[in-house]
Amino acid sequence: MHKQQTGFVLITGLVLLIVIAIAAIASMEMSNLDYRMASNSAFKEQSFQASETGRIAAGDAVNQFIYERSWNGVTAHPGISFAATFSPLAANGDSENLFSAGSLAKDMDFDIAGTSAIEKINSDIYIIRAPSAAAAIGGGLQQLAGYRGAGKGVASSGSAIYFELRSKGLGNGGAETTTASEYRSFIQ
Repeated sequence: MHKQQTGFVLITGLVLLIVIAIAAIASMEMSNLDYRMASNSAFKEQSFQASETGRIAAGDAVNQFIYERSWNGVTAHPGISFAATFSPLAANGDSENLFSAGSLAKDMDFDIAGTSAIEKINSDIYIIRAPSAAAAIGGGLQQLAGYRGAGKGVASSGSAIYFELRSKGLGNGGAETTTASEYRSFIQ
């Protein structure tokens, strides 16, 4: 007996094979997208941590500079580097615009080389000094204490200098994160 439907099975099998191939390709593309998204998330977190770490180390160094009045005697983090002539107390440059990140002059570098167990940490640090110092709360009581030591009660210091510390952390895959904080350093 001769059947008229011999080509139908071939066409049905071919269509089914094409549908399965399209589903497999779409599945692989989704896996690649998920992988890239997870990698980018990790790179962004790495750059954020680098930015935060650099800013904290810079704040420590600035505070010690204010206390010592120079870089002599300052024990800055070994990963931080800056020009020996740099002074956080100097006025901001005329060309620096606080609202344009590209116009800011880089003041410090924070760099820790990576090892097999630790990722490389790298950040550029920008220090913007507020135009004036401000009297601290309780500053009048400091006057009564005769400026002996750190003062009494809320009069731990007579005045403070305000800075804005910005740090641009760099991570793998070209990830960059900029963090900023207002930093108050008491004059002691």
